Amino acid sequence: MDNNAALELIPNLVTSGATIQIRLKETTAIENYQFSIFDIGGKLISTMPLQNNWTFDAPKQKGFYIVQLLKEKRIEGIGKLVVVE
Repeated sequence: MDNNAALELIPNLVTSGATIQIRLKETTAIENYQFSIFDIGGKLISTMPLQNNWTFDAPKQKGFYIVQLLKEKRIEGIGKLVVVE
């Protein structure tokens, strides 16, 4: 992972189903990016391409999650997410 492409989730403490924005340190085009969400135990919850913008909806279940941003199967950033309700 390139340290210059650190991932920031805004906000990172959310209620279930809230919209979350992904922000990278470097400005980049959205094409060829996808993200994966894992629960705290490492179980893959979902993987999907980024569509039209840098946002996604939070998981429905409360808990701690890890979000991985990938470009062409290479990890570009990792962020933490807490869903409270």
